[in-house]
Amino acid sequence: LLATHVVEIDLRVDTVALLLRLAVLIGGCVAAALLVRRIAGHARLARHADAVDFASIVLLLVFAVAIMDGVGDLMARDPLHVAWFVIAAFAANVLLQLAGSVAAAALGRRAALTAGFASGNRNMGVLLAVLPADSVADVLLYFALAQIPIYVLPALLGPLYRRLQRSRC
Repeated sequence: LLATHVVEIDLRVDTVALLLRLAVLIGGCVAAALLVRRIAGHARLARHADAVDFASIVLLLVFAVAIMDGVGDLMARDPLHVAWFVIAAFAANVLLQLAGSVAAAALGRRAALTAGFASGNRNMGVLLAVLPADSVADVLLYFALAQIPIYVLPALLGPLYRRLQRSRC
């Protein structure tokens, strides 16, 4: 909505159709998760937490590999273009973490840091699943490359987050 209506960028995406696809995709996933939780039960899921975690990691790996399809070829042809998108993805992630933390500062340090972390590290890859195949190539590239900071920054910023959580300032 922001890109198409506020900034007036033509992404060649029908906003209403995109929102409906996202609602169906995310709503379907939530419904499936609730159904599995109801059928399996909390105790059984807790007993098999390691297997569920492992399955989640495998699915994330498959997802990451799938959305990077074609990025290697583009990197070989135009590495600077890809590098700028990676830099933009890292910058956007960090700036969104800062904005989320500042916006939630009144809630206390822990809540503000949590909101900041979640603001920067939300998975935009889900948009790739609902964007039309004829979307602008650079939009698709950005959403794919935006996954890199989601996987990398938590490890890099973990010590900073822990220090901020402990500090008194």
